[in-house]
Amino acid sequence: MKIGSFLFKTSFVISCGIITQHLFPNVVPNIPDDLFKSEAKPVAYAADIPTQKRELAEIPVPTQEVAPLPQKVAYITFDDGPNEHTPEILRILKENDVKATFFIMGKNVHGKEDILKQMHADGHHIAMHTMSHDNMKLYKSGNANNFISELEEEQKLLEGITGEKPMLVRPPYGSKPGVSQQHQDEMVKRELKMWDWTIDSLDWKYPKNPNQILTEVQSHISQDKEVVLMHDRKQTVEVLQQVLQTFKDKGYSFLPYDRSNHFPVNFWKNPNL
Repeated sequence: MKIGSFLFKTSFVISCGIITQHLFPNVVPNIPDDLFKSEAKPVAYAADIPTQKRELAEIPVPTQEVAPLPQKVAYITFDDGPNEHTPEILRILKENDVKATFFIMGKNVHGKEDILKQMHADGHHIAMHTMSHDNMKLYKSGNANNFISELEEEQKLLEGITGEKPMLVRPPYGSKPGVSQQHQDEMVKRELKMWDWTIDSLDWKYPKNPNQILTEVQSHISQDKEVVLMHDRKQTVEVLQQVLQTFKDKGYSFLPYDRSNHFPVNFWKNPNL
């Protein structure tokens, strides 16, 4: 209504002014100074409008908490599989809710791909133990070419089965004395990591005396982090439950290898591996 009144008044006065000017050219129309003053209040700019204070504390922000690693951890590791004893090892580990690390010998994989798939599905870490496990070929040839070539072959083999590219290596017979500086340098170039062990169960040595395997393990537990060397053997299956219980009784948790939490465990004390 105010806008309509304003327009009407404006057009009326202008019309009168035009008529008056036409009829009486010597008369100057008297137009009020406040005629064009709008009665409406001016519109405020956005900057002039007070904003509502946003209390961020009242808006929940999702956070992700990273659980710290247990203080005492046993990394149970198995070499030379897969073979006919591996399924039994997997069964015992599953019954105890234990995740382990398996160092696979490449030449044993053919025909046992399903075992590796089950191993991977159960949450165990699958790592490399070369294709041949041949001491002469891997270490005595004078250079690291054969060793690296076998690792590259095994990487492709295992990745094709599990979908994950393994980056952890355990040299057959351990890294000393066979793994030379050249071997180490070539692994570092490829961003590989190398694990030996802190406890050798010597399970390969006692096929008819599983209790001695348990004694070997029990007598060498001394650190908060222990990497236990075992093999996919019949005698290992027979004693595995007791080995796991020994660590449980001493307050250890069990973890598989995790590259994001890698720590060096090699006889050469190479911090880059």
